[in-house]
Parts: sequence; structure tokens; C-alpha cells
Amino acid sequence: MPRVYRADSERVNILGWADDDGNPVDDVPDRFQARYLYTVTRTGEVYLSVTPLAHGFYLKMADAVALGFSSEEYLKLCNWENQSSRHIESEDELNWLFRDEENEYFTPPYPRYPL
Repeated sequence: MPRVYRADSERVNILGWADDDGNPVDDVPDRFQARYLYTVTRTGEVYLSVTPLAHGFYLKMADAVALGFSSEEYLKLCNWENQSSRHIESEDELNWLFRDEENEYFTPPYPRYPL
């Protein structure tokens, strides 16, 4: 069967981090609490994200790398969200996730949702 190529109708590409006024910045203190700039390739318009990544890590790997995440961090975040149905909300939680990686079944030390 031949490969089918699918194009996203509203393909989005991440440009980088932004301050609260929408100005580009090189780095942010917490990647999960910061907002970012992105462009819709169909129109070329640039937008400021409405919510931070703490509300859900819904990025393509290339976009995550553009925001400074390593491929290992990206894969672990995707795996965590798929298995737990919870979002990592801070750099501290991401650090905790890597510290406890030998434990296959674990819950964050401070769950925000009822189990």
C-alpha cells in the first residue's frame, strides 16, 4: 500500500519563548509556566500562546526542541502524560520525573488531582 501524505490544515511552528508582552526572549526560568510565540504556516501570522505548557505538553518533537527541551525530555514527557493522564507543571516536577525514572509505576510527590 502506498504512503499517504497528510497536510495539517492549521500547521503551527514554534518560534521561541516570549515575555508577557509578547516580545521574544532567549530563556525563561520555568519552561512549563512561560508563554511562547508560534506561527500558523498557512497564514504566516505570529501569535502568543494563550496557555503555558503546564496545561498540556502538546508539541511536535521539533517544536519542543526549538523551545530547549531535549529529545529525551520530550519522550519522557509524552510517555508520562499518556500513562498518567497528568501534566508536568514545572521544572521541579520534570526534575523529579527524571530522578525517579527507575520506578516504572509512581505518582508525583504532590498530586494535584484526586486519585
